Amino acid sequence: MSVTIVPISDLRRNASHLLQHTNESDEPVYITLHGRPKAVLMSYQAYERLVAQLEDLADLDSLQERDGEPVRPFTEFQPVTQSESPDGLGEPPAFFERTFGCLRDEPLVREQL
Repeated sequence: MSVTIVPISDLRRNASHLLQHTNESDEPVYITLHGRPKAVLMSYQAYERLVAQLEDLADLDSLQERDGEPVRPFTEFQPVTQSESPDGLGEPPAFFERTFGCLRDEPLVREQL
């Protein structure tokens, strides 16, 4: 793996050559300004691989953070019964029956409480 470092003036003069170099070698080109690193030029494929790796690492990190959280068995979750739904969800009685299909033909009008 060779490291390519070019000043920004070379980038201005040879942009197409440097783009071709990054695509063919799949290696990044480091751009400097006054001798200090300012940017990195890389192929689109290399960039996509890098983003995918970062997303995988972020997913792994979030999974590791959850290791200390308590685990709740699936059987503890209570299903919503018909007696709790839909009137038991905080809407006025028969709200869902009155509003069903209203967005298709007519606007939804909420009653003032």
